Amino acid sequence: MMKKEEIVLRILKRVVIPTLFSLLGFGATWAQVNVLDARSPFGMMDRYSFHGRELSDSSLVFYCGYIEGSKVINRVLIYDKQDLSLRQDWRFEPYGPETEEVGQQFFRDSSDVPCFYTCRWKNDTNYVRISRWQNGTIDTNYQKFKIAGAFFEGFLYHRGEYFFISSKWGNRIDSTLIDVRNGQGQRLRHRWFETVYGDTSRPPGPFYRITILNPQLHPLTGNLVFGERLECNYLEIGIDSLDIKDIQHTASLLIPGPTYITPFYVTDFVLTKQGVRCGGLGLLNHFEDPFDPWWEDEYYYAFRPWGDSIRLRQGFGPDSVNNVSYAFTYDESRETGFLAGSFPFDAPAFYSPEEREILIYRFNEHGTDSIILYGEKNHVPLWVHADENSDLYVYSVYNEAWTTDSTYFLLTKIPGFAISLIERKETSPSIELYPNPARDYVYIDRLRDEVLEVELYSQGGQLLQQQKLPEARLDIAHLKPGLYILVVTNAQGQRSQVLLQKE
Repeated sequence: MMKKEEIVLRILKRVVIPTLFSLLGFGATWAQVNVLDARSPFGMMDRYSFHGRELSDSSLVFYCGYIEGSKVINRVLIYDKQDLSLRQDWRFEPYGPETEEVGQQFFRDSSDVPCFYTCRWKNDTNYVRISRWQNGTIDTNYQKFKIAGAFFEGFLYHRGEYFFISSKWGNRIDSTLIDVRNGQGQRLRHRWFETVYGDTSRPPGPFYRITILNPQLHPLTGNLVFGERLECNYLEIGIDSLDIKDIQHTASLLIPGPTYITPFYVTDFVLTKQGVRCGGLGLLNHFEDPFDPWWEDEYYYAFRPWGDSIRLRQGFGPDSVNNVSYAFTYDESRETGFLAGSFPFDAPAFYSPEEREILIYRFNEHGTDSIILYGEKNHVPLWVHADENSDLYVYSVYNEAWTTDSTYFLLTKIPGFAISLIERKETSPSIELYPNPARDYVYIDRLRDEVLEVELYSQGGQLLQQQKLPEARLDIAHLKPGLYILVVTNAQGQRSQVLLQKE
């Protein structure tokens, strides 16, 4: 077990300094909005769920479900992407009897109208409701029907058809059902997939306990694709025939060597024209001493081309500090991935008083950079999204159950201007500010002999100050306390971005 001083020192060396003075210049600014301020009973993750999507060019939607007293509550939150103001807030109870088994998703129907799917399960009956957003309000009675069977954990809408996926786990038999229905709940086609779990004499798959039951559409064939929680594997099912089209399955192994990253939990998978991309939590295996191996938690990313073996496994994170990622996305248009998580994660449970901060990694063919969002206590991101303007949005939870029993959620925006350097392949020399935090002035080191152009931005991305700076000292006495972004450009046009804190 490492001492606290050693952990702090490693964070400073491996995370904070490279983050602030990265050659790739991942500067940042952000605004934070209280998305959902609800005191536990539902806790952080055990009985709370949400489904986030981009609703339009100007708004984000979150379809939330949580326990309030003895009731399950559905809530639709729509936020303005520009300033993160809450545009609309709908609250309603799901259709069907009281139960904690609730599945939900957001989707668009064939007319491109936003819809909200809820499945409530009790006594082997699924109570399905489709709510539809029309004329600025939600029709919660758009479609309702009941389906007998196991709880539908998976769901997909496509061309007027609803694909429901359920699984039954027995002592030996694993059964997975794909059940396709119309808007009235009438069955169109279905198929059971059965395998023997844990029996090495039988062929593997096609479904596993670790299969992600919410499928996505193959970008080339249009078929259903299921990912896995423990590796960058996938299963392709014909969308009309429900036949198996392709299975790519690789077992994760602890491979001896100096270091090797092994997936532990895949948060999400993204389908691109090139193949499947997965991100989440991995274990970095240290075999420097074969008689004393050890492991640490790191962010994990993998890529598998269609119909091929895994081509890339990559780990991210500071050495000897456990860091856990629960949010992953990949921007195919920019060929850039994002992993959002927290560190340190040395305590065994979420409810331990550990001051976790958000750590976001961005990576593409040009390199990797990162940023720390200075949260407090158990600050853990659950969702990350990059829009077409390169703005990055992070949905995270703040949990302080060990003191006040409170949990609330934050929506954070990192404007595109602050994360665009890597796509332009620009590099910049390292600079340092001191003192930082500061009260009246700061000195800019390492470029002090040059004439600099300085731009100062607010947390919301507003340009506050722009000037030529013939000396290393910058006056900030007029600023209000808070966080700012200082962008420095030298005579060669090289830009550096640094976080500045005014006390």
